[in-house]
Amino acid sequence: MGSRTVRLAFAAAVLVLVGGCVAYGVDPFNTDSSLHDAHKHYTRLVRWSEFDRASLYVAPDQREAWLVLAGRLGGLRFTDYEVREWEEDDAGQEAMVRVLYHAYLQDSATTLAFEEQQFWYRDMETQEWRVRTVLEESSPASHG
Repeated sequence: MGSRTVRLAFAAAVLVLVGGCVAYGVDPFNTDSSLHDAHKHYTRLVRWSEFDRASLYVAPDQREAWLVLAGRLGGLRFTDYEVREWEEDDAGQEAMVRVLYHAYLQDSATTLAFEEQQFWYRDMETQEWRVRTVLEESSPASHG
């Protein structure tokens, strides 16, 4: 077999593999699930108060301010979170996710709820998902 034939056979095999993956719902380049994976990982890191690691998902220009805010949450223990809303753009490059975190103060039985508006976007240089976020305390009574 000539070199050209081998290259053509290899290219055909790659196309069949990628086509087969897409046909069976597997994304070989991880473009569809990467937003869900990034969101899940970031949100779980926040829930477990691993703010330094979670900050790696935060938009670079917001990271420092986010870490200051996260430092103020050090006396809290998060008990759970729930995704309240999820909206993606048609192109799959941006999303708005609303998450409600439940927490309590370590030195008292006071429970709190925090709502986070997560605005996700794909960084065009790195192709990684980044989040711009707004975290606000909510009234626990209104989120029974």
